Amino acid sequence: MAHLGLRLAVALIAAIATGIVAHDQWPGSIMAIIAALPFGLLLRDQTVQGWSRGAILPALFTLIAWIGIALEPGPLNLSLFWAGCVVMELVRYGATGSSFASHLEDVIRNLVGAPFRLFADAGSARAISKEAPPNVSWLANLVLPIAATLIFGGLLAFANPVIAQLLSELKLGNSLDYLLSASTPIAIGTLMLIWAALRAKPLSRWLTSASKGERPAWHTRYFSISAIFMTLLAMNVLFAIENALDLSYVWRGITLPDGMTFKEYVHRGSYTLIVTALLAAALIIVMFQPGTSTEQSKPVRMLVYLWVFQNVLLVASSVNRTIGYSEDLMTLWRISALIWMGLVAVGLALIGFRILFNKSNAWLLNWNIAAAALVLLFSGIFDYKAYVANWNVDHAIAIAERDGTSAYRNTYLPYMWSLGPNAIPALHRLAAREVPGSPQALSARSHSNLDQLEAMARANQADWRTWTWRYQPIATSLEQQP
Repeated sequence: MAHLGLRLAVALIAAIATGIVAHDQWPGSIMAIIAALPFGLLLRDQTVQGWSRGAILPALFTLIAWIGIALEPGPLNLSLFWAGCVVMELVRYGATGSSFASHLEDVIRNLVGAPFRLFADAGSARAISKEAPPNVSWLANLVLPIAATLIFGGLLAFANPVIAQLLSELKLGNSLDYLLSASTPIAIGTLMLIWAALRAKPLSRWLTSASKGERPAWHTRYFSISAIFMTLLAMNVLFAIENALDLSYVWRGITLPDGMTFKEYVHRGSYTLIVTALLAAALIIVMFQPGTSTEQSKPVRMLVYLWVFQNVLLVASSVNRTIGYSEDLMTLWRISALIWMGLVAVGLALIGFRILFNKSNAWLLNWNIAAAALVLLFSGIFDYKAYVANWNVDHAIAIAERDGTSAYRNTYLPYMWSLGPNAIPALHRLAAREVPGSPQALSARSHSNLDQLEAMARANQADWRTWTWRYQPIATSLEQQP
């Protein structure tokens, strides 16, 4: 097996290189060269251990995916490649299975657990020397707070243009442009993927230690009370800065610095802040294992309650940001994002509740599943397309009445057509406000598109095989038209 330090070096080099080449746009075939680093390491390890029949198939699969990256480094080829790398390591580690599908659960588990495995391995004394140097145990207490501060600080700087501008004024050099761009989250994500491949572990090994109730050695070493206290203290300071800026600019509407618009501010961080909140939730769960001394520490508990509250406030700001830049156009994607943000807020509140009342992680998982199930049930009944169409028309009419303009001109009709027959009632309200023959009235093409939607609704309801309750009121209103 390759030395752990070599694996860490390969992962860091490949991750940083990916962030650099992806700085301005989606990288080209150069990604094949970067991907060859971890792939070559896996091939070397398998050659040292010896090739078996079960190891050949995932290696060939990964090789074909790597060739696909060289041809077109899109999401599909990259996903197949990294999944293949994980399976190669699993097979070398001793996992059995005759197909890729048989390893799917292992692949998912390793991808999800990669960040926490990386924290454990990066600070391991064995990554530097076979023998741990004396009197450096205090270094383990610095791994978590330093790593968390760098990761969350980078995400908040990327999400908030005001923080990015303040950092840029420190004159830290051109390298700061990369740190405050999409290169940082891309590099971090790539590092997680590579580490999931290079340090994959079969599911049976995870379940064995979990069933025995064993606490991993890395958790004891790197998640001590002092390490978690320093981490939570730093996180509360970072999040307090972000929330203070959001309270000023997003909620109170204070004038932004010169050269920066409100639209730029709200656009930049909505989804990045949700990723930040999700990472924070995952970190809290890992830090507060049930029954540990960390969970019993009152000062640590007070800090985690404060951090949970700040994360909920961060999600609320993300919701406000999304609504703020939805004024021009509400879409199904933005509705989905708002629902997702709501679920994240509920999850954060449940985490605080679990810690407050000493509930188990199984309890936390069950309640989160229940919340998601309720949302899915509601979504199966509620007509989001009609809601989006009515929201856009109502907004366009409100602007028209305020500014004396045409509601039709204030509506992005191509997106309205894409909503299908569900948008017909809203489009009828829009058409009813326009004066026929006016230069601002609906164009002939718009009327033609509306006629097509109406024909679609009639056709669906005329055939018993496609008839639905949702379209029936629309079809009935169409029949009553003169």
